[in-house]
Amino acid sequence: MISKHGKWTGEFGLWLTNYLNTISCYRKHSVFYDHGNKQEHPNVVAIKGFIGNHVTNANRLADVDVLVANDKQEIIVLIEIEESNITPKTLLGDVFASLMCNGYAAPQKLDHELR
Repeated sequence: MISKHGKWTGEFGLWLTNYLNTISCYRKHSVFYDHGNKQEHPNVVAIKGFIGNHVTNANRLADVDVLVANDKQEIIVLIEIEESNITPKTLLGDVFASLMCNGYAAPQKLDHELR
């Protein structure tokens, strides 16, 4: 069950996954997204942006809602979806923190660190 917080993020992530699978040149792309049913959709994960060589709590800067990577594990798209009322200052802080990251991790059965 999807909680109210993140409902649209989860629905968008699932839609984007299904949509890219209908286009032959994008079928090998991976779509990771926060919020959704992790038991039904293994690509529902917490996406962590970090500075350094490996993600840890000490060097984690950002959490991102949607990440699309190609089959070489290169990031193609990062998406932040805000479903709550926040101030412009908070939103800009989230955006700039994401821009400062030099890597992202989308943990699954095998951790994926993406650049």
